[in-house]
Amino acid sequence: MPEHCVRIVNMMWSLRTASKRLAPRAWTVSSVRANTTIAETVYYRCNYHNKEALALISPREDVQWTYGQLWKQISSLAGGLKSMGFSQGDVIANDCQQHSVGTVLLQLAASHNGMKVMTVLNEGEFNALSRVVPVTGVVMENNASFLSNASFPIKASIADVQGKAPEGVTNRNLELAYYHSAEASTNREVYLNGVGMAGLLEIKAADTLCIATGMNKALGIGSAVSGFVRNAAVYIPDMANLDLGDSTLVITDEGGLDMVRGAASQGSKLRGGVVMKGGDDVLHATEDVVGVKLRILGSGSEAEIMRPLTDACKDTYYSFK
Repeated sequence: MPEHCVRIVNMMWSLRTASKRLAPRAWTVSSVRANTTIAETVYYRCNYHNKEALALISPREDVQWTYGQLWKQISSLAGGLKSMGFSQGDVIANDCQQHSVGTVLLQLAASHNGMKVMTVLNEGEFNALSRVVPVTGVVMENNASFLSNASFPIKASIADVQGKAPEGVTNRNLELAYYHSAEASTNREVYLNGVGMAGLLEIKAADTLCIATGMNKALGIGSAVSGFVRNAAVYIPDMANLDLGDSTLVITDEGGLDMVRGAASQGSKLRGGVVMKGGDDVLHATEDVVGVKLRILGSGSEAEIMRPLTDACKDTYYSFK
């Protein structure tokens, strides 16, 4: 073979082997490269960003997980749900506290499997919703739960649900949860809430995002997703004794605003945040918390509204249709 042909062949071989070395590593069983479900926002950070960055912090529950550790927890719980007998499309009744790691994990694991969560606060709400929502089984916060009396063949405490990680679904329009309601929210809705919040607050990877609102609602879990899509740390405080810790951003609601204000008055690193006031439009008005301006999500007249929350997705993220 002529010398110049040998050089060309060697060059092509070098390029081929380099591309294999530099390709993103398939870190776990999921083959999804895009943020197709809210679970895959965590998987994506592990494979294409920084899996060693802090992802989820809950001092009350002694949790401080990196993105890599969080994904392992999601994968194990997703595998456990499959092993229990839950299938894609099934509805899982759950009573995890709204400010807990459990409620975040279960929604992410269900999302990964294409399952749905039905959040309930008490036995009366469970009985009312289960008459209209086709519940398949129960995953309880613990064995002392009122759900332990529910007559379903598939039933377990969340701490006991573990298994081998399954392949994830990729349909972003799948229903995700019934949040204290017979009307389902989708992965797409929660994801858009997340990226909208991330754009509104200009969240960066160095931020710690305090979620001082319940996460058993679309805007609540969407607030956690807003941190995940930016590779930031999501901080779940003890709402009985609120401490902002090292939080640089806070998301709260009207019920938690005075507690946030009190905690911030003791000294904080806050640079901004959001107060939810019963709507999903970004208002021109702001809420002052010890000299820090928090954006308000609410409803109002055309003159009071700056824009819908999800408008922040435009020109920032790829189309999520």
